[in-house]
Amino acid sequence: KFYQQFYTTLNAYNTANGTSFEMDIFESGNYLTASVKNYLAEFKKYPFFDSITNISVHSYAADTEERIRNNFSKFMDENYPDLKVSVTEYCVMQGGIDSSIDMGLFSATVIMRDLTMIDAVCWNFWLSVSVYDYEDGLVNWNMNAADGEESLSAEKRYYAMGHFSKFVEAGSVRIDASYSDTLGFNGVECVAFKKTDGSIALVVINDSSRSHKINIEGGYANVTEILTTEEENWKTSEYENAGSVTIPTNSIATYIF
Repeated sequence: KFYQQFYTTLNAYNTANGTSFEMDIFESGNYLTASVKNYLAEFKKYPFFDSITNISVHSYAADTEERIRNNFSKFMDENYPDLKVSVTEYCVMQGGIDSSIDMGLFSATVIMRDLTMIDAVCWNFWLSVSVYDYEDGLVNWNMNAADGEESLSAEKRYYAMGHFSKFVEAGSVRIDASYSDTLGFNGVECVAFKKTDGSIALVVINDSSRSHKINIEGGYANVTEILTTEEENWKTSEYENAGSVTIPTNSIATYIF
């Protein structure tokens, strides 16, 4: 009932002010199928629902789980194929601050699987800046240092998210990226986009103890590589395309063709 009233008021505001604001639903705690099914069944009872083009969900409880995503995607495809999905909130629900590449790889995997398995059209982390001893910030602000000096530290998940948000701008379109490791035995996952300038961005995760070569078809002339490892953050290199790229062990890479 609240959403129906809000929608009516919002339309009146748009008409009076020449604006085109849209209403966003429904900011659920997660996209577990039962929760989504109940929400949408209730929303369908109201006239506003026919005008909704997008739902906003969270990745809490999903983490890197494939089954949850596959169930959600199947439900949406079968019942609401025209609704787009945005992931508007996620953080790692645990105490402490893990600055290692392992946490960066975990965070990147959550993002990538939301993009590829539930076809999310946008993705947001819970906090940009955190002041807590907790895994909920891209950047941590140490306000209570023993020496009295405050400091900011960008965690690996900040750089992990940047492989998508910094180098794949809004308006880019996800395209197919075929890779032979369909069963996921070697720890490599990827997602590709056509950027607004016509170039191609390929984001690759290598969560394994050995490097992997990926063949690149299409005759692209040059490659820009942005690499994050335990030691490096967004290390950038440019070279001629030799038909393949090699992603190092335990790393996140974005390749621009």
